[in-house]
Amino acid sequence: MEITEYKPLIIYEAKKIYGRVDEDMIQEGYLVFLEAEKKFDKGRGVPFNAYLAQRLRFHFLEQARKKKPAISLQTKVGTEDSTLELFIPAEENTEEEVLERQTEACIRQALQALSPQQRIVVKEVFFHNKKLPQIAAELNVSYETVKTHKKRAMRRLRDLLRSDIGQ
Repeated sequence: MEITEYKPLIIYEAKKIYGRVDEDMIQEGYLVFLEAEKKFDKGRGVPFNAYLAQRLRFHFLEQARKKKPAISLQTKVGTEDSTLELFIPAEENTEEEVLERQTEACIRQALQALSPQQRIVVKEVFFHNKKLPQIAAELNVSYETVKTHKKRAMRRLRDLLRSDIGQ
């Protein structure tokens, strides 16, 4: 096994957890690779790629849990009303926060894959709690058109999110 063959997997897993990648993370990934290579058991029937991906994910999650997020005073965060939240100590749910951010990113990415009409319908239904007849009237299209857009969008989102989870 050539270690550089797994660089894309290392980058992918680091980006999923941190949202970015730097050379240190790649080097850490290489160390995880070397350790995984030693401990890998072919007899379990698990492909090495899947085993390595899991090891990388756990490693990067553990590193994220250990690091406290640094907030710059120059960075604008949220709205003016949410500024007070910066001074309230957060609970130690780093893994949950990371997973929540990953889920939000997957949903955001999946929404971008929809057609503009499908995206509008999904946002109106699920984010603005509007009924299909109301959306049809606002868009000046038939109820059936809105219903079709919603049905196709839901099928597309389901397929996209399943493929994301399966990776």
